[in-house]
Amino acid sequence: MPKLSAQLGAGIEGFSGGLNYHIYPSVRSPYFSFQAWQQGFATEYKASYAGAMFVYRADKLLQAGLGAGYRFHKNPAIEYDSKFILMFNLGLYFPL
Repeated sequence: MPKLSAQLGAGIEGFSGGLNYHIYPSVRSPYFSFQAWQQGFATEYKASYAGAMFVYRADKLLQAGLGAGYRFHKNPAIEYDSKFILMFNLGLYFPL
C-alpha cells in the first residue's frame, strides 16, 4: 500500500484539504500532512491558511493532530494580530 494519501474535509465554518505522508505503509498509521484551510464561506469568509501538521493515529478510531499555518489571504474587513495560527484536532477516523 502506498505511503501517500489525500484528504478533504468540510464543517460548519469552513473546509480543508491535504496531502499526507504516512510513517508506515497503512492509512491507519500516523502521518505528516501539508494542508490548506479556509475559515468561513461567502459573506462570512475570514481567512485562508496553508501549513504543516503531524497527526497521530491510534490503532482504532482515535486521532490527534498538531501543526502551524500561515495566513496567505484574509477578508480585508477583519484585523488579525499575526499571520500564523496554531492548528490542532482531536477526533475519530473511519478508514475505508
